Amino acid sequence: MNRMLHSLDLWKGDRYLAPLARDGTYEKIEMLSLDIFDTLLLRACDHPTDVFRRTAERAVSSGSLKRSVSPHEFRSMRGTAERRARDKQLRLQGHDEITLSDIYAEMPAHLGRPEEVLRIELATEAETCYLNPNVASLLRCCKAAGKRIALLSDMYLSSEQLLDLLAAAGLERTEIDVLLVSGEQRRNKSTGGLFERLLELCPGLSREAIVHIGDNERADVRGAALQRIRAIHYAVVPESFDSAYHWEAVRHRDVLPPLKSLRKLAGVSQRQPETGAPAAAEAAAFHEIGAGMAGPFLTALCDWAIDVCIAENRTEVHPLMREGVLLTPMLEQAARSRGIPLRVVPLYVSRQATYLASLRRFDEAELERLFRSGDAKVGELLQKLGLAEEAHAFGEALGLSLQECRTMKDEQAGTLLEKLRRFLLEARTRAKIDAGIAHHRQLLCDYLKQTCETPERMVTLDIGFHGNIKKSLHAALKYGRVRPEHPDKSEGAASRAGEDPPTIHLLAVGGAGIGDLLMEGIDIRSFLGSSGENEELGKALVRSPAFLEELMMGAFGSTTGYARDEQGRVQPQLAHVSLSGEELAYKRAFQEGALAFQRYYYAWKAERPDCRPALGARESFKPLHRLIDMPTPQEASLLGNLRHQDNHFGTYTRICEPVDERWFEHGRLHFLDHGSYDPSVVNVYWPQGTLTRRHPYELYLHHLRQQDATGYQGLLLRMCLAAKEQGAAALHLVGSGAFLEAAKRAAFLHKLAIAEIVDPRREESWAAFLLAAKRAESSGGRRHIWLASVSEAEVVAWREAIAQAVRGSGTWAGTWAGTWAGTEAGSGGTAETGTTIADPFLAPVLTLLTAPRLPART
Repeated sequence: MNRMLHSLDLWKGDRYLAPLARDGTYEKIEMLSLDIFDTLLLRACDHPTDVFRRTAERAVSSGSLKRSVSPHEFRSMRGTAERRARDKQLRLQGHDEITLSDIYAEMPAHLGRPEEVLRIELATEAETCYLNPNVASLLRCCKAAGKRIALLSDMYLSSEQLLDLLAAAGLERTEIDVLLVSGEQRRNKSTGGLFERLLELCPGLSREAIVHIGDNERADVRGAALQRIRAIHYAVVPESFDSAYHWEAVRHRDVLPPLKSLRKLAGVSQRQPETGAPAAAEAAAFHEIGAGMAGPFLTALCDWAIDVCIAENRTEVHPLMREGVLLTPMLEQAARSRGIPLRVVPLYVSRQATYLASLRRFDEAELERLFRSGDAKVGELLQKLGLAEEAHAFGEALGLSLQECRTMKDEQAGTLLEKLRRFLLEARTRAKIDAGIAHHRQLLCDYLKQTCETPERMVTLDIGFHGNIKKSLHAALKYGRVRPEHPDKSEGAASRAGEDPPTIHLLAVGGAGIGDLLMEGIDIRSFLGSSGENEELGKALVRSPAFLEELMMGAFGSTTGYARDEQGRVQPQLAHVSLSGEELAYKRAFQEGALAFQRYYYAWKAERPDCRPALGARESFKPLHRLIDMPTPQEASLLGNLRHQDNHFGTYTRICEPVDERWFEHGRLHFLDHGSYDPSVVNVYWPQGTLTRRHPYELYLHHLRQQDATGYQGLLLRMCLAAKEQGAAALHLVGSGAFLEAAKRAAFLHKLAIAEIVDPRREESWAAFLLAAKRAESSGGRRHIWLASVSEAEVVAWREAIAQAVRGSGTWAGTWAGTWAGTEAGSGGTAETGTTIADPFLAPVLTLLTAPRLPART
């Protein structure tokens, strides 16, 4: 990836590779052994089988495959052909290692020209693969130090085909000393055979001098261990049930498929990992969130802002503080990567700092608007109007909300709100407010003049949502001067006359009222959209922006106003915030994650710009939408513990404060409706996060059911969760057919090992089960048996078959039948060892029932 690939130190920021440098292992390495796919090579697609679908599309276009075969059908056929080829090889040769030619020999010839489709698949694979810059930097660092490089792959491609793929990705043949492929060697990594072959080829090399790195725990780690070779599990690409990317697929199916592996890679790549910090693990999680979930959208946002500047012939852009803490370096990095001369200058503004400057004058209409908007406290309102010195007149009422003042009586008759109205409309008070308006407007306009090259042509960038600050800036500039080219026209009149308003305001997400601002002559544009465009996505951020806002900010508070320094320059005045060291570390980690994704994205695009898609607003926002709308339990815990200030004067509170159980009485999902209540009823910044902290899998299960055509997935989820709660190290699956396959996939996703599969239709399967029963008995372990069927008749029959198998083993006493009956009745057991049975008909919540292990017959 251009210059990134030539950095020999890039691997030292990789979470999985960095320990090699820290623990001294790197210096002792004489040979670096690497897995290829999902380690040295990454794929720009969601799943490896997507290559087959793309192959079909090209094959149909070239006439090599009949048009009647859809890409999805070809993908299914290609998988079946591979299974048949392996089964045939196992029957004939006693192993299942095959070549790509073996696979295509199984494809029906009447559907096209298999040999041409094979070549198209290789070309598609080459276009899809790219070199992992982190692993490549380690490889080249080792090569430069005189260490040998070995590549080991359990793969059907030949070594020559793999060398071509690697060369297309940018790795020269001369950089590789040994290449071993299971399809040629007829042995694989999982059995340790490929590692054994490596040792045979390098007789003078000790096992202790080799380090192997790969993504497959069974093949790369346990397989290497069989030959006493140290291995590192490079778990960047693999997903499990807890992975945010798995939850993303449940919520949105395919999301940015070409960038999935890149997002994961950026998530583990830190320039300076805080490994020694007390909250290092949490900071790493925030880095992953910044890279994988926020990085794509913020990167796309910055690209869009630069495109606008180019189109409008602007050379300067102003990200608004406090989100500008992150947007500023991202804009700078984007402009630098694209070779665009763009000046990026943050602008310190806020609703509070621009409010008075935006008023032409203070009158009764503005007062009524203030009374209607929000629920500020009396003291906050007086401070907003620049009347802090007069606050003493209201004494203890300063801490009351305007809503409370509507009903509280004043000692001079009337309510406190009426007293406040009378005070604010007094001629003396209004005169002071108007003087403050003129003063604040002058300060703001002078600040804009000294900060921006041309304030009237500035471009601002902000997260959004309703454009209040932009409206205030627009009004302050309008009231603070008369446009020399149109002395008799306001900007709104100029806009209605067909002239373009020079100032441009850019929002990531716009609210419902943006159209009204456009009617006022304000050039305000929204990346994701506004006024209903992409509303089903954008409304999640508009409703719950708290954690994104906090993580994009720095160590200072909001801009409260402006003041002149001794040299007469206007300086923004910033509120003080008290943040812990951990909170600052989390912000830094999140921001570095977003910047890391942006770096890797530009490097990735630079390699093959002709086939690298640009990031669009809608697709790039989906990861962030999923994070808000369906957080994982870990995300809800980390982000919900962040502190947030609801308004300029409020105190910092946790984003997910505990809520009373009564809000869940009408159903867990119904709680999301309660989150719409006024803060005075129940103040919930982030309803989905609060719900997930209380009920971790409720939203996951809800969205899982929306995609579940078979109805299996809810059952499988509950059974897997129950198995993990029971501490199941491995499962004995009993069953066949579609539900068994679904159970196998679920077990793999939840990292539940499968000890054996018992096919009830085959006697030899019961014999294998019997053997396992004896081993479990002799070792004193517990067997976890999963009856994988949704047929109650099958489950009853299988239970009886298992009981008979156990009786016939002679290992357990004949009183097993009585215990079995207790288990069927739901009585369960609590013995430390024994048998755990699970099936979809267990009541009430599919918990696992345990039968006590019986003593051996004497």
